[in-house]
Amino acid sequence: MLEDEDSDRIEKICPVCQVEATKRCSRCALVYYCSVEHQQQHWKKHKATCNPFKVFSNEQFGRFLVATREIRAGEVVIKEPPLVHGPAQITGPVCVGCLQIAIQHFYVPHPMYQCLMPLRCLLLAESDPAKWELLQQLESHEEERRGSELWRNDREGVAKLIPRFFKTGDRWDEDEILRIVGIIQVNGHEIPLSVPSSVAIYNQASMLEHSCRPNLSKSFTNRGEIVLWAPNTIKRGERLSICYTDAMWATGNRLEHLQQTKMFRCECERCSDPTEYETYFSALRCSGFQKDSKCKGYILPVDSDNWTTGDWSCQKCRGVVTGAAVGQILERARMDLEAMQKHREDHCNKYMKHYSKWLTPNHQYLVDVKISLSQVIGGKAPEAIKKIPYEKLMSKIKICQDLLTLFEKICPAEARAFGATRFELHAALAELARRSTESNNPACTSQLEESLYNANECVRMLLHEPAVLMESKICAQAKMNAEALKSLLGIKE
Repeated sequence: MLEDEDSDRIEKICPVCQVEATKRCSRCALVYYCSVEHQQQHWKKHKATCNPFKVFSNEQFGRFLVATREIRAGEVVIKEPPLVHGPAQITGPVCVGCLQIAIQHFYVPHPMYQCLMPLRCLLLAESDPAKWELLQQLESHEEERRGSELWRNDREGVAKLIPRFFKTGDRWDEDEILRIVGIIQVNGHEIPLSVPSSVAIYNQASMLEHSCRPNLSKSFTNRGEIVLWAPNTIKRGERLSICYTDAMWATGNRLEHLQQTKMFRCECERCSDPTEYETYFSALRCSGFQKDSKCKGYILPVDSDNWTTGDWSCQKCRGVVTGAAVGQILERARMDLEAMQKHREDHCNKYMKHYSKWLTPNHQYLVDVKISLSQVIGGKAPEAIKKIPYEKLMSKIKICQDLLTLFEKICPAEARAFGATRFELHAALAELARRSTESNNPACTSQLEESLYNANECVRMLLHEPAVLMESKICAQAKMNAEALKSLLGIKE
């Protein structure tokens, strides 16, 4: 049963004059006012807690957030600065002040780098007690981590090194330091604004639960604030979620990563469905493992709780493949994917042709290559798309459309993937329309309209990306292209 963290009931009483009220705050839907004047008067105090969600808690999930009203598509739900910000535990040499400048003269960072973020957290107790109190409320999974290889490394490389290297004596004991390390590892967000990336911990964002098919998208401002927004409408009463791992990974990879880094086994809707909404994103082809077999079925783990070592079975012919055979193919496919030159169309096509024997059309590794192909075909230079053959142009369009259909099913809040793919589809449709115009094809107008729709969707999906990232530049180009398309179509604002 859900339980309000503050356990307060929503009363329709104006907080300014204490009389019965009928006007509800439209942002949080939790506070009522008797008049607009009293709402404006109370805003300075209410602003800090005015959110379209409320904090709940239970024994299974701890604290989590629930929408108090319908959250509109495109709406920012949380925007907050970090409680603490510092270099990642495993990082290349970097300026520890600005975290923006990588040190090029050294290749191996000093061991103290892995101590800096824990130290900054520990020092909050003196420098900012309010932030320290918020930090203390976050989950560390210390008991689950204790005894693991990662925990032993942290004990030697952080908990024992801090007192010795920084001469802190008995200021913090080993358990306290290890608990802080756990809080960082469980709640830290990678900030991709610099090379190497840094890490930050946030207050409200740390209360968001995990889902491999989340309803919020995550981005950052140039100042390192986290921005969590809704790419699609979220219904009142729906729990808010982000993905703690990579939503574009196969189920086995996601489960393993979450177990190792966040200390829990995911039981979200997507992980509970081995077919992943019948996309078979993590499945393999039966025919690739059975000699002379013409079976068109897909194989999945016999035990859906064991994606790594257990046997796999075909859903059609019921043939069994050992986990070792599956693991061998997946490892080879992974290594070849890492080694290939994704910017070369011929390399992408060669990989697709070779591994399509074993991997399903929507498998993670083939999808990775399709994403590269969507960008490589006609994308080497601004005018390159005008020179590619018609068949290649149509291939680019189909690849983009197939990717978008897949994203809608498995990761509808993956804004960067949507935005980049929408841009490529918009560009291809614009070129198709240009060719249709030259050949007096009446489909020209509908192709331009579809191109404009995808350009606008690209802007919507990438609007919150910080200026230092390529996605922000794609967004800016899509805005310009959309204006040009509106002019061609005679659309006036």
